[in-house]
Order: sequence, then C-alpha cells, then structure tokens
Amino acid sequence: MGQAIVTSHSPYVIDKFDPGQIVVLGRDESGTLSSSPVILPQGFKPKQYSTNQRQFAEAVLARAVLVVEGRTEADLVPAVADVLEQDPSVDYVHPDLAGVSVFNAGADNAVAAFAPLFKSLGKRVYGIHDTPGRPPSEEFVAKTGDFTLYKVIPYGGIEDLLTAEVPARVQRQFLSVAGELADYPEHYGRLREDMDDAQVAKLLWNVLKKRKGDGYAALLISQCASRRDLPASIVDFLLKVDADLRTPVSGPDSPFPASGEGEVGGEAE
Repeated sequence: MGQAIVTSHSPYVIDKFDPGQIVVLGRDESGTLSSSPVILPQGFKPKQYSTNQRQFAEAVLARAVLVVEGRTEADLVPAVADVLEQDPSVDYVHPDLAGVSVFNAGADNAVAAFAPLFKSLGKRVYGIHDTPGRPPSEEFVAKTGDFTLYKVIPYGGIEDLLTAEVPARVQRQFLSVAGELADYPEHYGRLREDMDDAQVAKLLWNVLKKRKGDGYAALLISQCASRRDLPASIVDFLLKVDADLRTPVSGPDSPFPASGEGEVGGEAE
C-alpha cells in the first residue's frame, strides 16, 4: 500500500477526496507557508459535507467564503456584484476577482453551521440571511461568532426585500421581460399599464415566490442600471465585505490569500 500526494487548484480534483484527505496550504504576506487540515466541527454531520461536496471543493480553494441561505441568494449575490462592478461611481472589486466563493447553505437556519468549518481553514467567512420565522437557537447564535461579518436582513424572505428595495421602474421593466419567458406563471396575470406601484409589487412578489430558485431574482437584478437601482440591504453588506477584504490581517489567525492552494493527499495502491 503506497501513498500519493496530489496538489491542485481544481475543485473537480478536490471533489474526489474526503475531508480527512485534504490539507489547505497558503502563504501569508511575508511568504510563510501555513497548512490547515479539513476537520469537520463537532456536531457537523457528514451528510452536510457529502451533499455539498462540490461547493466545499470550491470553498477550500477560495480566499474567503460568503454563506447564503439558498439557491436564489446564491444567484442574486453575483448579479448584484455585476452591477456594482460596472457602476463607475462605485469603487468595488467583484467577488470572483477577490477570491470569494458564494456558498449555498440550503436554509436560513443552516447558514451559521458552516462558519466554524470555514474559519478553521483560516478563511474570512461572511454570512447573510433573512430574518428567521422563529428565534434562533443558542447553538446557532454561538456559531455566528465565527463569521468575520454577519448580517440578518430585515425581511422574512428575499421576495419581501426585492419588492421593498428595488425601484418600481425596475420592477415594471423586469415583469415586462419575464412575461415573455416560457415558464412565466401565467395564472398571476401579466403586467398592465394601468397597474399602480402597489399592484406591480404584489405581482412581482407572486412571480418571484412561484419561480424561487429559477433565476428570476437574478434576472430582476440584471435590469438594474446602477447602484441606486439595487437592493440597499444586499449592497451595503457586499460593500462591507469588499472593504474587509482590502484590510490586511496578520498573525496566526490570518486567512490565506487568494493564491492559497488546496493540497489533497490520499492512499493509492
């Protein structure tokens, strides 16, 4: 029985190995090499890893991880970042260029569960989710302390946020475009010129809710021309993340830079 050590920057390679076979390597700004094994925190279920293995592989290679609650938010964040990056009035580095991996936790009550894991890998870890329907557990609250930055947005769902914070003009433009899509939910009706802003917002909410996870929220954001059209709750958080990433951190708890490398070791016959 022999042993092979493989180094890779490819999530498709890392995806083939179990957590215990992975070591994350990186260098700080002085060039000192550091390593961190992937150790699942106490209480972290192996199924949580196996069902998110591809996401984990990408996160292992990232400079930082932004944990969101669902597929809609995972699509929405890059869409907001796209508009911010293209706005000449905003000094902003896109998460893709900053080495940030957006991680879909699957539910708002699961977001905090991933903070200890990514922190243990020496990464800056950010978390954002809707206001939960019931008070979070003490265990959940304790885990939020491992986030570098953490925000609970003041809405019960992403549909509430978007209808409240995206201008009516953009909402109308989106509904006009979405109404031509093959999977548009016809039973809610289409945008009419005689609709007032409240009626438009109600239609938007219903359409987004019905097509949650189908890319409709990101399509709405793509209709935004600049920062002033974007939902402020998401923008404010992303700008704080951007500012934090520009702040050097030194010492034993400093995260790996974007040049960090995932090293995978596994036994081979």
